[in-house]
Amino acid sequence: TWNTNRPKDVTDFSTRDLREDNSTPSCHSTADNDADNPKIRIVAPTLEKPLIAPIDIDLQFVPTGSSHVRPETFRVCYMGLVSMDITKRITDHVTVSEQGLHVTGAQLPRGHHRLLFLIADQRGRLARHEAIFNVL
Repeated sequence: TWNTNRPKDVTDFSTRDLREDNSTPSCHSTADNDADNPKIRIVAPTLEKPLIAPIDIDLQFVPTGSSHVRPETFRVCYMGLVSMDITKRITDHVTVSEQGLHVTGAQLPRGHHRLLFLIADQRGRLARHEAIFNVL
């Protein structure tokens, strides 16, 4: 039996098609085709200058074509030595809609923080936006 053929396990989950099981992205998901994917825009704050907490954060989700963004697929990942999904910490306090989200008075600690925002549309296409927050 050790010599029988077994189905190959997928070892790279980063390009998994999100349409297959109506799933949500993870901190390791990557977009397949950026041209057709929805977009995430950071409306506030301006990230080119240092920030002082508390911080108001406005994200806008821009769909592509007639495919709507699925708010339930929204993820926020803290990218450091180890990636952590911190979505629940945010969604417990704000509502995520098809248009985006608004966070009032986020208490980010001092330091250099790299956050990854992810969201998928109805066709499984992934929006991915990485942002660096320098908090004084």
